[in-house]
Amino acid sequence: MILASDDWYANHNRFEERRHWLSHKIGQLQPSPLNLADLEAILDRPELLPPGCSATRIGKFEFKWTQPGLGQEARITCDPNYYEDNSDSLKLWVQGSPLFLMHEVTEAIGHSQTQAHRSELEATLGTNPGANQHR
Repeated sequence: MILASDDWYANHNRFEERRHWLSHKIGQLQPSPLNLADLEAILDRPELLPPGCSATRIGKFEFKWTQPGLGQEARITCDPNYYEDNSDSLKLWVQGSPLFLMHEVTEAIGHSQTQAHRSELEATLGTNPGANQHR
């Protein structure tokens, strides 16, 4: 017969094992080679966009975006605060977004996703985009 306390300890041990595994995996994650200011700087440079994609600035934090297979233009931003205030009418253009083509963006700036270096990115953009944080 298994006592309720035995079930609790078994569940607790499984939880702790999973928590330890997840904590270990998170510790192995590499920081993104691109920050939000970098992404906005890329949107302002058509030659750095993936083939067939275009971005046109239509406001301080807003762009019109087109890409192959996208039936109509989308409105995008890289500014999370602006997105929060306008999420009903635009998309946040960040890594993980369906509109963000990470492989194509890093290829366009001449790096693989894991080999992008801050100084090379800044040289490609011709600025120090990381210093231009919003709000």
